[in-house]
Amino acid sequence: MKHFFTLSPIAAALLLASSISLADGNTSEIVQDGDGNIADVTQTTTTDADTLVIQTGIDNNATVLQINSTMPLATIETTGEGNFANIVQRNSDFVSADILQDGEYNDADIRQRGQSDYSTALIEQTTDFSLLPTDLNIASIIQMGGSDANAEIYQQNGSSEGIASIVQDAAIGLTHASITQSETILTNADITQTGDLQTATVFQDYTFGSNSTIDQAGGTNIGSIEQWAYTDDTNASIFQDGLSNTAAIVQDDVFSNLFDINDPTASSAAVSQIGNGNFADIYQYFGVDVQATVTQVGDDNEAWVDQTGEVNIATIDQTGMGNYAEISQSGLGDWGIGANEATITQLGDYDSAFITQAGGAANLATITQQP
Repeated sequence: MKHFFTLSPIAAALLLASSISLADGNTSEIVQDGDGNIADVTQTTTTDADTLVIQTGIDNNATVLQINSTMPLATIETTGEGNFANIVQRNSDFVSADILQDGEYNDADIRQRGQSDYSTALIEQTTDFSLLPTDLNIASIIQMGGSDANAEIYQQNGSSEGIASIVQDAAIGLTHASITQSETILTNADITQTGDLQTATVFQDYTFGSNSTIDQAGGTNIGSIEQWAYTDDTNASIFQDGLSNTAAIVQDDVFSNLFDINDPTASSAAVSQIGNGNFADIYQYFGVDVQATVTQVGDDNEAWVDQTGEVNIATIDQTGMGNYAEISQSGLGDWGIGANEATITQLGDYDSAFITQAGGAANLATITQQP
């Protein structure tokens, strides 16, 4: 049976005063313990405003809106079922937003938009293995229109599905995005960045059926994806557009298709780079039917692929400038189930290529170089 609280006129006036702020240095704090609670805080044109919402119970919903402010801080903490938390900070500088959720149906959304410079956003979500398969973690951070943005998402502790997304669109300044997912059955991590000095990292461990994507445009880009332990049917992809790009992918203990070697859903790792100072590194270990692909179009390209497992496939394509490629594969190949395959294609300039394969009876290697 749900219990609903009825506020007296005086209590309602006090709650209204605590949740709508129009001056400098305001502090708003809401604490709710019970069913069906909803909290809504709005702060406009403030300096050094601080908002804290704490909810413990079921079906909680919390929203914080901060507009045209300097140094606003918003924090939402929820514990229980069906929680949804949303923080919006618009046209503000030196903004900070934190959402901490510990429950079953965690859903968190942070949006920092409209020339919001020096933005920091954090979402942490945890669940309990005993609540499987009902628990979910969904997290989204959007930072657009400003400069110097930092976003981090942490999802851990046994959710049946984890979905994390970070979008950054800073034209200048330092931008950093990080997603960590641990002990989750089905995970999806997606990061999109545009402009200047970006870095993006995705770390997934003790997960099954994981997918990671990092998309970076022009700037001093660095992207990395690490997927560890009992990850089955795992896919990692990094795309980089221009300037000083660097990418690294690590997949370890990838048991894809361990029970059916002919299953078409193999684990894969891919890096695609377009131009300038590109470097790519893919490392895969102890996997079955593992695929790695590196595509580099121009400038100072360099690529490595190192795979150890069974039925490995590796491909490196390079077009133009100071190319260097190296593929090393070690593991079993079998003409009955599949061969270890390595292919390097270089279409010009300072070409170098190495392929080393060891183990098994079925190894295929191809190198193509054109002037």
